Amino acid sequence: MPIKQPRSLRFIFICCLFTLTGLSHGLIDPITLDNHNTQATLGNNSFYLEDITGEYSLIDIMALDESNFELLTEESLNKGFTHSTYWLKFSLLDRTTDKKTQNWKLETTYPLLDYIDIYIIDNNEKVEHIQLGDTYPYNERPVNHRNFIVSVPLYDNEKKDIYIRVNTSSSMQVPIFIWHPDYFFEAHSTEQYALGLYYGMMLVMFFYNFFLWFSIRDSNYLWYISYIASFAILQATTSGLSYQYLWPNSPWLESIAPPISIALVGFFGTAFTRRFLHTRQYHIVADNLLRSILGLSVVVFFLSFIADTSTVMALAKVVVVAFLLIILYASFAMLLRGHRQARFFLAAWVSLILGGLFTIGMMWGIFPNNFLMTHASKVGSMIEIILLSFALADRIKVIENEKKVIELHAQQELERTNKKLQENNRLKDEFLATINHEFRTPLNGILGSLELTQLDITHETISMAKGSAHEMLNLVDQVLSYTELQAGNFMVKPTAINLPEFLDKISDTMRSLCVAKGIEFSIDNNPCNPKIIITDKKRLLQAINPILNNALKFTERGHISLSAQVRYVDNQYVLFINIEDSGVGIAEHKRDDILNAFTQGDGSSSRQFSGLGIGLSLVQALCYRLNGAMSVTSEIHNGTLIELSLPIEVPQQTSIPQTQEASMDKINVIKEHAKVLIVEDNHINQVVLKTMLQRLNIESHTADHGGKALSILQQAHANDDAFDLILMDCQMPVMDGFEATQCIRNSGAPYANTPIIAVTANAFSSDKERCLQSGMDDYLSKPFQLNDIRCKLQHWLAR
Repeated sequence: MPIKQPRSLRFIFICCLFTLTGLSHGLIDPITLDNHNTQATLGNNSFYLEDITGEYSLIDIMALDESNFELLTEESLNKGFTHSTYWLKFSLLDRTTDKKTQNWKLETTYPLLDYIDIYIIDNNEKVEHIQLGDTYPYNERPVNHRNFIVSVPLYDNEKKDIYIRVNTSSSMQVPIFIWHPDYFFEAHSTEQYALGLYYGMMLVMFFYNFFLWFSIRDSNYLWYISYIASFAILQATTSGLSYQYLWPNSPWLESIAPPISIALVGFFGTAFTRRFLHTRQYHIVADNLLRSILGLSVVVFFLSFIADTSTVMALAKVVVVAFLLIILYASFAMLLRGHRQARFFLAAWVSLILGGLFTIGMMWGIFPNNFLMTHASKVGSMIEIILLSFALADRIKVIENEKKVIELHAQQELERTNKKLQENNRLKDEFLATINHEFRTPLNGILGSLELTQLDITHETISMAKGSAHEMLNLVDQVLSYTELQAGNFMVKPTAINLPEFLDKISDTMRSLCVAKGIEFSIDNNPCNPKIIITDKKRLLQAINPILNNALKFTERGHISLSAQVRYVDNQYVLFINIEDSGVGIAEHKRDDILNAFTQGDGSSSRQFSGLGIGLSLVQALCYRLNGAMSVTSEIHNGTLIELSLPIEVPQQTSIPQTQEASMDKINVIKEHAKVLIVEDNHINQVVLKTMLQRLNIESHTADHGGKALSILQQAHANDDAFDLILMDCQMPVMDGFEATQCIRNSGAPYANTPIIAVTANAFSSDKERCLQSGMDDYLSKPFQLNDIRCKLQHWLAR
């Protein structure tokens, strides 16, 4: 408790006191108190002394000569952070002319002082000793107030000497005021209202931003309200309010509250800055500096519980200064980089920094300790909190604007997508109508020709049926090739091609078609071209044929020409194919459209030319997958020139391979009495295959599915008989061709090594690979002709 010690000094002490200090008392002008004084300060009317060791007692101080003291020239004693103990001495003289005793209030307005010893000596040399400071429980204070206040009773013309001893680990700030008892509570009630307004505003801002965070879940608001709360605690701690209302019975908590609150402000303020300014993404230097403040704040927080308060406060000072300067730097740097909210952010922190610098300057003894300096950080923080709220509000506005822009772009994109879907639906409907027409046309030719054969079997009707079937097969091949490209199952298998023979076959086919239409056709194979080139023959035909078909389709008179030339370009051989016609040409505005799949120059039901509309798009895709290119040059009514450039290989020693047709008639190479097992679930296909084999003088047996084929093979083996070849369909009931092949290969019987040729309608490259991987030896795609069967048998049933 505060210790009041009214007592008479020993006789010897009184003698010494009068002898040694009489001169001193005479030199100090007392602070005169009258009815006109509502408040008085110590400036120019008091002396102070620095006790470096802190060992002086009141007797020692009173025994010292006046020359050991220094006159206080400021309004208050302000020495910043120091380990020394300081003594203050002054006198009070009552001139109120009142006949009653006045209880003047002696107030020390810096609530973070640890130890304050106040000695009041009256005219009778009686000493009243009062102990104050934040190391004592709050409820032991003589006056219930956040500041340190004692009553000094004086009657008319009475003079009292005051000695004050101060020792603290915080800043040595000793602002002392003398208040007239009639004005003290009135003046402090106004200050309390101002503090209530400040903390009320902080509370309102806290809950306002808390509800915003709760509504929109923006983490910026969570860091911001954490910063508001920690800063409010820091201000309440430095104002003495936290000790008065939050932990009045815990001096230990009061001693560690300042560094802990500084650490929390540094941590949450820095985290909020990093998040708000996006320094991690846009300014790595500023972000690293801010992260260092985060680390220092954490260190200060934990050291507050275990280290000496003065040591922790020294580190906390570094955190405060670095925190303010680095945030100022980060805000300015982001403003220079065009961060819109950085302008509010910078203004907010400048306000706090200015207020904080004034308060820190006061704590370091640079500025005087008065009401304005004491509360400068509160004024700055109030402005800061408001501006930061503006910054967050502006951020929400920016986000809303960005959201509107995104929604607008999304709506526009949705409209474009809807238009594209509508266009795709139109193309789909048009394509279905087209494919219905294109497939029904040759199908009508097949059915009509077959019906005519019932009446009169002629070579012409059979040729028409065969031609219509080939036309339908070409349409199917185009659709399958395009689907294969789109699915990414495209495979390139380079083989040696005899270029002159390859071009001659194209010439023979095209020349007869052009003669029938009255068009000239010419082909030019550069004599310098190599005879043998290496590329994928199937894909090359798929690239050339659609262009020639279009040229024939869209040319009514004139000519069609094809030229081939091999050049060595950029360290590789390139085959250039130029196809030119004198047809209707392509309008410039439709030149890009015709390269889109299922798009035609005229998609109406009254269009003049037939087709699926995938020819040129298929050619372009093939060229791309072959690492080549396609260019189109055309003018309306002046014909079209299409150039293909495809990388090829040219072997060092070229020899013309024997063509398939050259060996078609060599039936005698197939061994005699060959026996073939046909595994096919479709009866018509069974009959077709069996008839073709009969034409080749080959015995055959049939099985409806893979399981039955296994039974036939096992029965033949039991009868010491065997099949020389198996023609295997892939998709069948009970057991498909893949499973049947695996069972045959894994049987361990002599027929396990029988050659198996896949005969399937699955025409993709991936289907062929699957057949070969399952154990089949070769692949034949439906529909096929007699020559196709003959070639396969020549290879697998050779003598």
